[in-house]
Amino acid sequence: MGSRINNNVINIKDYILLKDFRMEIEVEKEKNLSLSFWVYLIDSDTTKFPATIIKQVHLDITSSAPFIVLNEKMITLFPLLHENKETTNSSNSALMEIKFPLENWIHVGFEVLTDILRLHINGEIVSEQPQSSSLDKNWNSNGPRKIALVGACADDGLQGYVYRAEVLPLSLSIKDHYVKDPPLWLSIDLSSTSEIDEGNDGIWNIVGGKLARDPAKLHVAGLFSLDVVLLNAMRQAIDKELEIFASLIYVDNGLPVEKTSDDEDPLLTSCDGIEFSNYDRPGKLLHGRASLKLKISQLSSKCENRLFCIKIEIPKFSGYHFLEAFSHPIRCISRSRNPRTSLTWKRPTTVVEPFNKFQSFGLYNGSIELQHNSIHEIRPSPSSKRIKTGARKDICDGETKCGMLL
Repeated sequence: MGSRINNNVINIKDYILLKDFRMEIEVEKEKNLSLSFWVYLIDSDTTKFPATIIKQVHLDITSSAPFIVLNEKMITLFPLLHENKETTNSSNSALMEIKFPLENWIHVGFEVLTDILRLHINGEIVSEQPQSSSLDKNWNSNGPRKIALVGACADDGLQGYVYRAEVLPLSLSIKDHYVKDPPLWLSIDLSSTSEIDEGNDGIWNIVGGKLARDPAKLHVAGLFSLDVVLLNAMRQAIDKELEIFASLIYVDNGLPVEKTSDDEDPLLTSCDGIEFSNYDRPGKLLHGRASLKLKISQLSSKCENRLFCIKIEIPKFSGYHFLEAFSHPIRCISRSRNPRTSLTWKRPTTVVEPFNKFQSFGLYNGSIELQHNSIHEIRPSPSSKRIKTGARKDICDGETKCGMLL
């Protein structure tokens, strides 16, 4: 199954909002410099490209210039020796002309050598450029220069987090920094999802509605399972016990779905054939994984046919984007309705998108499909497939270990 990281403590103070990030360093003309950090960028419709992720502020001369710039599929790293924006151009910068994924932790490292500027992504060298001789004209020979690296302002439309930004000693390589204590993220394991009809448009059709009082009929009353995993950025499971909370929200604005006409909570959890409000029975991560048995009591038809989504979060760290996970968009239907009927859904243009992209990754020696946060634009399709897994072991002790997969 692969190695697991034991006794991992989430020190949330290590995760700095991009807008609050500030790091002061000293750069000397004839001295090598190596700097590494993790960055997580939030996908938002308000982001305008090109966007400066981090800028360099020269404290000695009170000027600033870009340091790392993202322009859709290209990331650009500029040298730390520029005094103003006019001197930043592609001839003396390191470019990575590949997709820089949003909603993922990415490790960025750079080396400033005597005559080379080198860019590392996830521990590997992706670009190398010679230092421009014109830099010598802008350099003050009176000792080291003080530079502050400052994160993008939220007003610029780019939001995210920075983790473990460090100037590396000679004894520590950028590769070493990459594998040492990587950041965490929460995800849904799509390979373990059961009792869900998924259309080719990516929408989940789930049977729901009125509570089933007979435990023998729970399987026809819309009970389904979601597995949640806590991983580090190296895709390794984190062996830590944490309470998680599931809620049902609207896809178009991220607001909670209302209670039913019978004043029942829209999302329920099941343990030993008994259904509880999700507020009364939060789940618990054990050995980096939790299997939640859920049921949706609210129908989409009662909510103007709007699409739902299940949001998973760690209450102790509520609001941290990388510790939230979201399901595919959901259409909750009654048992009498054809689950393959498809509705058209388009992403709204007037609200801020609260989700992020879902992708597939390989984990350990097997295959695990991970969905972290957001939703692509959905296109309707009449066909669907059944997602159903085999037998699983569920444990409930009447308190917190309810519907967990061990």
